[in-house]
Amino acid sequence: MNSSDSDKEHLDYASEIKKQFFDADKIAKELSIVTPKHSDFTYTSKFINTKKISDAIEALPSQPIDSPEVPVL
Repeated sequence: MNSSDSDKEHLDYASEIKKQFFDADKIAKELSIVTPKHSDFTYTSKFINTKKISDAIEALPSQPIDSPEVPVL
């Protein structure tokens, strides 16, 4: 295979890739765009009292673990 054959093969390959990108662009333009149902809603953060959560967890009854079983791998 000589240099001109290799160059032509490379150009054919590049042209095919370029064609595939153009075809994909055409398809993308035809696809419908799905918008969220509640696009006007604004989501914000709010303060969470972690002390209250911590106190509630500490108030739960608990039992000490004598000896945990650790699986041997």
